[in-house]
Amino acid sequence: MPDLTDAFAITMMWSQDLEIMHRLASQAPGPIIEIGPYIGGSTVCLARGMRSDQRLITIECGGAYLDHPRIPNSDIISDLQANLRRLEVRDRVDVVEGYSHSPGVIDRVGVMLRGQRAGLLFIDADGEIARDLRGYAPFLSERCLLAFDDYNVDNEKANVVRSGVDQAVAVGAIVPISADNPVWFGCVNGEQGLRRLRQL
Repeated sequence: MPDLTDAFAITMMWSQDLEIMHRLASQAPGPIIEIGPYIGGSTVCLARGMRSDQRLITIECGGAYLDHPRIPNSDIISDLQANLRRLEVRDRVDVVEGYSHSPGVIDRVGVMLRGQRAGLLFIDADGEIARDLRGYAPFLSERCLLAFDDYNVDNEKANVVRSGVDQAVAVGAIVPISADNPVWFGCVNGEQGLRRLRQL
């Protein structure tokens, strides 16, 4: 079992989910895309789990979150960068500042992938899963592993997350593996799944 205690301290995600993501990172057949790292707890877990030939691109809109229920913050990007340096993974992570659905951000991620297809996509942002799946579908491998936070919880954001995930499952774009914890785990359903993602 990896020691991820220092990463757990800067996230509200369940330790079990982060341990699964740490393990999946090494199994991902390509680079990793993360949307919504906040101040980097999940990013550290993914980066530590990656193989030496992998790269992690993390997308964060930044700003402040002063009324966060447990980890309030006045400068998200600054603390994200600081945590990645402090926990010694900064050299393995490319940080993209901006909204995930911005055309400029999507284009930048495409350039940074250098023709490779992502093998793992993790999303913990505003809940608009269908929108982000549609936007990043061109960059995903046909069996890309997927992890979406806040699926199996009881709050307003979860309703949006479940709607997008369930829609993608219903049209055969993605396949579930586990939804027992707050994070939904699954994968893209092959080439036909990629085509259907683009139509969400």
